[in-house]
Amino acid sequence: MNRKKWLQITYFSVMGILIIGMSAYLIYNWLPESKSEVSFITEENTKKAPPFELENIDGSTVSLEDTDGKVRLVYFYFSTCVDVCPPTTHLLSQVQERLKEEGVFGNEMAMFSITFDPERDTRERLIEFSSVYHADPSGWYFLRGEEQYSRDLATEYGISIMELEGGDFGHTNFYVLIDKEGNIKKYLPIKDDLSVEENVDYIVEHIEALL
Repeated sequence: MNRKKWLQITYFSVMGILIIGMSAYLIYNWLPESKSEVSFITEENTKKAPPFELENIDGSTVSLEDTDGKVRLVYFYFSTCVDVCPPTTHLLSQVQERLKEEGVFGNEMAMFSITFDPERDTRERLIEFSSVYHADPSGWYFLRGEEQYSRDLATEYGISIMELEGGDFGHTNFYVLIDKEGNIKKYLPIKDDLSVEENVDYIVEHIEALL
C-alpha cells in the first residue's frame, strides 16, 4: 500500500470516528435533564405542556385541551422506524391493557402517538400501524399534522430529531407524562435493565400517582 492511499484510509477512518462521537454527544445533550432518573412526582418538575391540534386517524381534529382532566402520555415517533419506535410503541400497548384492566383507560387517562414523518405516515398507514398494536381509539390517539408543525411541536416537548440518510431519523426516545391540568410532570424513558413487565409497572406507577 502506497503512502498516499494509507493517508486517505487513515483520514477517513479518523473522520468516521469523529462523526460517530459527535453524533452521540449531540444526541445525549439533546435529552432534557429530567429524563435521567425518574423517581418522584414533584411540583418542581412542573411546566405547561405546549398545546396542539392534530389530525387523528378517524379524520377528526384532536387537541391536547380536549383531554383536560385526564392524565396523558405523549410519544413522538415515526412508523417506518426499524429501531426504538416499535418496542416503545409495543410497551404503550401493554400500558394500555394494564390501565384497561384497572378501568381508567380512556375515561381518566389518554395516550398520544404523534408522528413527525407525516409524508409517509398517512392516515391509511397509521390506521394499519395502530392496528398492529391493538390500539383502543377510546384512549389512544395516533396523530399527524404538517411536517414543520409536528417537528416544531416535538422540539417544544423536548424531543430532538435528526434526519439521516435513507429516510431514517435519529431522535430522543421517551414518553412525556402530563397531569390532569396540562402540566408536564416527567420524561419517562424505557429502562433497558428492566423487562417489559417491569417497564409497564414503572410507567403505570407514575400515571397512577397523577390519578
